[in-house]
Amino acid sequence: APAGSYVNSSDKTRAVLAEPGYYVPSEGRSSQTSCGRGTFSNVSGATECTEAGSGFYVLDEDRTQRVQCPPFTNTYVGYLTSGNNSANPDDCYTDTDGDGLVDNDSAITLIDFRNELLTRGKGFSVQLGMIYKLQSFRLGVSYNSPTSFDIEEELTQSLETNSIDLDGNNYIDIVDPDIINIYDYKFISPSKLIFGASNIFANMFIISIDIQSNNYRNGNFKSDYGDSYATLNRTISEYLQNTLDFSIGSELRLNSISLRAGFKKLENPYKVSSNYFTSTSLGLGYDFGSSTLDLGLQLIEKQYNYQFFDTGFTETAQIQNNNFRTTLTYNIIF
Repeated sequence: APAGSYVNSSDKTRAVLAEPGYYVPSEGRSSQTSCGRGTFSNVSGATECTEAGSGFYVLDEDRTQRVQCPPFTNTYVGYLTSGNNSANPDDCYTDTDGDGLVDNDSAITLIDFRNELLTRGKGFSVQLGMIYKLQSFRLGVSYNSPTSFDIEEELTQSLETNSIDLDGNNYIDIVDPDIINIYDYKFISPSKLIFGASNIFANMFIISIDIQSNNYRNGNFKSDYGDSYATLNRTISEYLQNTLDFSIGSELRLNSISLRAGFKKLENPYKVSSNYFTSTSLGLGYDFGSSTLDLGLQLIEKQYNYQFFDTGFTETAQIQNNNFRTTLTYNIIF
């Protein structure tokens, strides 16, 4: 399917145009993407969404059109949460002279907006494991089922403003509706499957290997009030992937001295790149009998792509972060 359209999995014989409020940026897509915060699309078959622009905002619940700010108000242009990305009528500030700047002679001297969120939740999951031992060789497997969370959020809001009139009189206005907004939803976390093997040689050298499979695409949000998380779940399925992480460790014991080495690699849960996290470690330990002394050296390399903005400047920067850690530990055995 060309850009602006997608092939639905239920009917692969025809291309479907992106609906207003959605877009398809390139050809060969199997789903449409919702316009980002503060952007809109009022046509079918859009390949990109349009920013709200100065003096307008786009409501999150209706991204098919932009809404103009009231008279003598404006929105910042280029600011992260306002202007080009305005998604709330509260982003419209007083601008009686039309210069695009906040009026400094406003009667408002203080605005105190409070947004209090309380989150409660409970979850259920199953962990199964098995270890097989044959002399000095051990083989293990474990499965962590998806965790099903029931989450309840309570949101309360209040607003206080202080103002002064031309005669110098001060006023305090408080808007506190004493209303609790309750949101109930379910979240299912990804499952994990882990394989491990280890072997001891001559009672002095041990080596172990662990491989872990993470199915991040299984993450899912649900609600009892319709398919309100459909867009979020499509995003999870489209951008996340299954990963295969592995680690290997070894230890050589020479009387009271222990020499250790290890390597670990994690794949990026996002489809954009397979390189994500690697760690190489070396260690030295000495057993005094009643105490131990351990020295550890670790080199951590992390690579990922960082997107600065959801719309407009959507190019990503490749970040490479290298950390070197040294750990010295002294343990007393009672």
